[in-house]
Amino acid sequence: MAVVNQYKFAGIDNDTTGNALTPLGTDNPLVSETYVIKSILVTSAGTPSVTITNNSITAIKSAALTANVTTVVNQYRFAGIDNDTTGNALTPLGIDNPLISETYIIKSILVTSAGTPSVTVTNNSITAIKSAALTANVTTELLTQPLIVEGGTPFKIQSSNASSFDVAISYLNIKKEVTQ
Repeated sequence: MAVVNQYKFAGIDNDTTGNALTPLGTDNPLVSETYVIKSILVTSAGTPSVTITNNSITAIKSAALTANVTTVVNQYRFAGIDNDTTGNALTPLGIDNPLISETYIIKSILVTSAGTPSVTVTNNSITAIKSAALTANVTTELLTQPLIVEGGTPFKIQSSNASSFDVAISYLNIKKEVTQ
């Protein structure tokens, strides 16, 4: 059985009915398909509340909109640090990121160094990748599977020496609903 991945776009424009919408179609996905939704963009001239359901389960309940502003639920992002020479633990996603209301799914961690250090990645103070050896001036992908970073937990990358060190991270930021 061959697996075929397709990137597609679906949308509904200028709906004023107030009824539940099915932008992917009423019979989709098929039993033989799985959809991974990258993002849901919603813009409204008014200020309605939006509820998103999946398989009759409420995934997002009453997300309040601001008139004429597009709301992004999930975002693909990039973060990086160029030419670090400290040898200290780095926080390429930011010191306080991900926020408690977010989860990051890291797809790629690319590292390059002028020297031959080893690299250690910690996630929530647990060593996720220990002492990955680098070759000088060669870009190395550290991940073979996505890495989940939960909100409010520290994510750090550290080189074993102070050679010129670059890190580039591609990730999906999943923003959770915050109820007050």
